[in-house]
Amino acid sequence: MECLVKHFPANFKLMIAGDGQLLDFINDFIITNEMHNVEYVGFKQGSELNNLINNSSFIIVPSEWYENNPLTIIEAYSYGKPVIGANIGGITELIIENKTGFLFASRNMEDLSEKIYAANNMSDADYKNIAEEARKFAVLNFNEETHYNRLLGLYKSVILEK
Repeated sequence: MECLVKHFPANFKLMIAGDGQLLDFINDFIITNEMHNVEYVGFKQGSELNNLINNSSFIIVPSEWYENNPLTIIEAYSYGKPVIGANIGGITELIIENKTGFLFASRNMEDLSEKIYAANNMSDADYKNIAEEARKFAVLNFNEETHYNRLLGLYKSVILEK
């Protein structure tokens, strides 16, 4: 975390949502280092979470788990929010580098800091393009009809194997 703070752009506000084992450490670190541009908002859901996502520029997914299909990314894309995510598990299948977001080496704070810096320094036109691509990705891959057709195809393939 110290490396992230060292390279974190001062004009970039970071809001940390969620909970977990590092909760107390994060809160203490923010207070001890007088990080006025970092705020821990706790676990959020429903309209509170929707508002946080909607009012953000990017969503950072620093997961260390080999998640299959992280809903966080799908939610972000549905709002047209690009994602900066760890290159681990299913995250790598959802983020198209420089098109719908950025990937960083998992657990590598320096690489994450570089991606945040790159995101913070995008032109308005580049940001608009990446945000539109994120939204298109969600619409094309996660709408009801696509989901239904993929699920139906899976059922059909299982039945044919029997």
